[in-house]
Amino acid sequence: MTDNSPPQPTPVGPVHATPATPLSVWARIKDHKIAQWTLAYAAAAYALLDGTKILSEAFDWPHWLLRAVAALLVLGLPLMVTLAWYHGHRALRRVSGAELTIITVLLVVAGAVLWHFAHAPQEVPVPKVATAVPTAPAVTPAVPISAKSIAVLPFADMSEKHDQEYFADGMAEEILDLLAKIPGLHVPARTSSFYFKGKSEDIPTIARRLMVANVLEGSVRKSGNQVRVTVQLVRADNGYHLWSETYDRTLNDLFKVQDEIAGEIVKALKISMDTNVAPRTAPTNSPEAHSLLLQAQFWLNRSTADGRSRAVRYYQQAIDVDPKFAEAWAGLSRALINEPPSAGRSWQQINESALRAAERAVALDPKLAEAHTALGRVQLEDWDWAAANTAYERAHFLDSGNPRALDGTARLAAVRGRLTDALQLYEQAAALDPLDQYAPFGIANTYYAMGRSTEALAAARKCLELLPGADGEHAYLAHMLLAAGHKAEALDEVKKESDPDSRTYELARIYILLGRKSDAEAAFAEFERKVASKQPYNMATFHALRGDRDQAFSWLDRAYQQHDSSLVASPPITIDPDMKNLHADPRWVAFLRKMNLP
Repeated sequence: MTDNSPPQPTPVGPVHATPATPLSVWARIKDHKIAQWTLAYAAAAYALLDGTKILSEAFDWPHWLLRAVAALLVLGLPLMVTLAWYHGHRALRRVSGAELTIITVLLVVAGAVLWHFAHAPQEVPVPKVATAVPTAPAVTPAVPISAKSIAVLPFADMSEKHDQEYFADGMAEEILDLLAKIPGLHVPARTSSFYFKGKSEDIPTIARRLMVANVLEGSVRKSGNQVRVTVQLVRADNGYHLWSETYDRTLNDLFKVQDEIAGEIVKALKISMDTNVAPRTAPTNSPEAHSLLLQAQFWLNRSTADGRSRAVRYYQQAIDVDPKFAEAWAGLSRALINEPPSAGRSWQQINESALRAAERAVALDPKLAEAHTALGRVQLEDWDWAAANTAYERAHFLDSGNPRALDGTARLAAVRGRLTDALQLYEQAAALDPLDQYAPFGIANTYYAMGRSTEALAAARKCLELLPGADGEHAYLAHMLLAAGHKAEALDEVKKESDPDSRTYELARIYILLGRKSDAEAAFAEFERKVASKQPYNMATFHALRGDRDQAFSWLDRAYQQHDSSLVASPPITIDPDMKNLHADPRWVAFLRKMNLP
């Protein structure tokens, strides 16, 4: 049938197409250009991260900043995908005002963070003593780790017969001492760095415990007059080797090698050095004397009676080879002053020999800090407080990072009753040598004298962790447990003590303070029969605790005549809480004056 209807006019308005079949997910991703946005974002993120790393190394920013930037870039990926979904469809769309505000705020915050770290001073922080009572002692202060910090680990002995351990240790120790004198470089002292000798700790763990960013490892192979020294500087957090070198030299060139190693480390860590600093002069021109010195130090560091005796012999042999060897004289003084009085030598004879050696060291090299610390130690043991203070101050002036100078000054402050000063000095010594047990020991006893028993107990536990198995450790911990009010624990702990003298003394003391009279009398009688003649000061403390002042002062006089070192040990008589019952007696002030004490 024919359609006779008139033709329809062509539409003039917009044509509406019939709805199309929905696009697949991948087609929609392509349509919104999400892949292109993602690739662009990845390229920009990589460039930003790489640039941040370069700036971080240049300005010594903390390592966590680089991690924070990486985390923010990862978190920014979903935000980028969202923006791509709304703005990546074919035609470019206008960014809304709210979105522009968010992007601006993020850029401003990022810029502020980068500006802050670019202008922040990068110094090794010095721990401060809190003015308020802390909940726990700051024995290992939580401080940021500077990139300009390094630990020198003991060098391995690679000699054919493996009989040069003393030489390998000595090389590492001398390089450590050299680096410690460089301004702006934080170097933990020998005790802490050598704490890990023979242990299986990895580099990151060692660096974390010593609070350093870098570690120097090395080995020594010695054969006759020839020495091969191999060293490598490692970044602890990622194991990256910053620098390594091997030196084949003769014994005559060892000091030059040490200087070269220190210089290369300074370059690798980007430390600015004063060009006016005079080059180091060799402490001796005799390789034989130097070798004998290293052997003496090796044995002295053993901290045993046999080790001290051997150290004295080796130091004396080094002096015989080179009588002008100041370091050998200073070492001899330190070895002698640690000798206990014996049937053959009295404390006066020991002190006189140690004093002559220290004075000789100072005369030969007035700029040698170790000579002044040796002199200060002898004068402190001789109860010459003013002279000891002068010697330690001079040592600190010559080498502000010398732990022995800080420890000696702290002991003097404690003797004079300046507990806050003593605590601060011990904390500084602990920061320089974080794994040395003597600083925590001083901290524990200072807290104990201040009546802060909780902090004293925590510091004592830290000290014993660093020196497990030492004589008297269980008795010492029992002492602090009792002070903190843990009576049953203190009694259980002291019974674990293996040293009979320490166990007898502390057990009698605990029974006295617990009021267990019959047990106290039995323990006291045993101590008096076996130990009293060797420990007159401890006998005086027993009588002071029992309220028998006449007997207490009688034993104090005996301690004075025997020059009992416990009179000025940690804690010294001036701040020892066990002596409080004597403070009101006129004889107390007279006795302190006799010792030139405040």
